[in-house]
Amino acid sequence: MRTLALGTRMIVLYLRQACTLFNKVSINKAKLLELKEYCQLYFNLFCLFFPNYVNVTTWTVAFTIPYHVLMLFEKYGTGYGIISLQAKEAKHSGVKSDLALSNRSNKADETGKWWQVM
Repeated sequence: MRTLALGTRMIVLYLRQACTLFNKVSINKAKLLELKEYCQLYFNLFCLFFPNYVNVTTWTVAFTIPYHVLMLFEKYGTGYGIISLQAKEAKHSGVKSDLALSNRSNKADETGKWWQVM
C-alpha cells in the first residue's frame, strides 16, 4: 500500500511539473526537454501502477503535448500557453459580439445582458 501511495504521489508530481511547463508562453529548448521527460515519466509510472486505467488521455499527455509544444516552439518561438490565451480572447470576443447584437444592456429583466450571459 505504501508503494502505491508513493507511486501515485510521483505521478501527480510529474503531471504538475509537466502542466507548469506546457502552459508557459515563453519557453526555451532546455524546458522543452524537461517537459518531454516529465510527460514520459508520468506515462511510465501511470502504466506501472495503474495498467488497467491507461487510456488515450494519458497517452496524449505523454506524447502528443510535448510534440505540439516542440512544433510551436520551432515554428513560432513560443510555448503552448499562447493557445490558451488565444482561446480566452476568442471566447470573450464572441460573448462580447453576442451581447452587442442585443441592444438591451440596461434592462433588469430577463432580456438584459446579465440574463443572456448566465
